[in-house]
Amino acid sequence: MSDDLKTNKSQHPTPSLIYAACALGFLGTIPALLLWTTELSYMVGQWYKSFLLLSSFSIWISLAGIWYMKKWAVVTYTLIIITTQVILFKYNVMWSYTSVIVPTLVTLVAWFYFREMA
Repeated sequence: MSDDLKTNKSQHPTPSLIYAACALGFLGTIPALLLWTTELSYMVGQWYKSFLLLSSFSIWISLAGIWYMKKWAVVTYTLIIITTQVILFKYNVMWSYTSVIVPTLVTLVAWFYFREMA
């Protein structure tokens, strides 16, 4: 590898913990996407199917931004997670204490590296 390529690299390469947290976050959205096709989502209502798709898509975009170490993504991800958890809790739809574990871990890791992000 030439010296020019080495000097053009980002000052703060993405830490492995960010990669792990994002991978965990991406995997965490798979059950929501699978739930979209089940009869249970029809029983809740059409709004729930739309909510699942919109929230999963928004989370994926935010996680991609966190993967690339963008500050906007951390703030966006945090707001999306808070909003989705409040909606799920308020309407008592598929909410449990365990549904908060993965988003909380991802959020904590992202905020830990917030100062190093662009």
